[in-house]
Amino acid sequence: MEKRRSIKQYVNFFKRKKEFRMTVFYSVAYFIFITALLLFSTKAGAQTPNLVIKGANPAKENFIQPMSSMMDRIYTLKMTDDFDKDYAAIMQEFQRGGIGLCKIYQMAGSDPVLEENAKVSAVEMKEHEKHMRSYSSKDKISGNHSEGHNIIMSTLNKMMTEMKHSAQTGKVEQDFATAMVIYNWAGSELAKAELRYGENCDLKQRSGQMFEEFVSNQNVMLNWMGGNCCTNGSCSSTANK
Repeated sequence: MEKRRSIKQYVNFFKRKKEFRMTVFYSVAYFIFITALLLFSTKAGAQTPNLVIKGANPAKENFIQPMSSMMDRIYTLKMTDDFDKDYAAIMQEFQRGGIGLCKIYQMAGSDPVLEENAKVSAVEMKEHEKHMRSYSSKDKISGNHSEGHNIIMSTLNKMMTEMKHSAQTGKVEQDFATAMVIYNWAGSELAKAELRYGENCDLKQRSGQMFEEFVSNQNVMLNWMGGNCCTNGSCSSTANK
């Protein structure tokens, strides 16, 4: 009898040991699952730090950010003695900056006129950005025009100054319109520089098209501002130049 009890206790001991190991296994698996889930959530959040909720009022930095990033990329470009090639490289980044502005408004804005303009402008900008990118692999296509380079960089610097000092209302529609008036003004000046100093026929033709689009989009924004926000003094100084 004593021996049978001992065997039974021995069997129960191993049963409890097996249950203990299973408990430890499931606890470790649960811990690994929760840790992986937290890491994934943190990583996903880090990729979209500036997500704007529809109808929200983005801060000034939301519209400044794509322009600042654009200027950082332009400043890292290696300028050459080829004006047309340099212009294409700069305009490629300029179009990317404009796409960034439109994306912010498409996520946060609600005005039908501005929404339609942002949608159409983004499509046009992507097409131009792709076209400008095609010149990055080309050989020398024009001569050096230091005056043209100076006009382009002066225009970009003035654009950034205007954006940083423009009136910010905290209202996404008004702030987007103000940013786009300044952006389109700068774009038209860049296009004019290519039309004046450029030598490549294709680039000059494309710049003529872009010039018309910049002017047209600026007028859309100015007309919208005239009926919605200029009465409170929030219009940019560049809008009236």
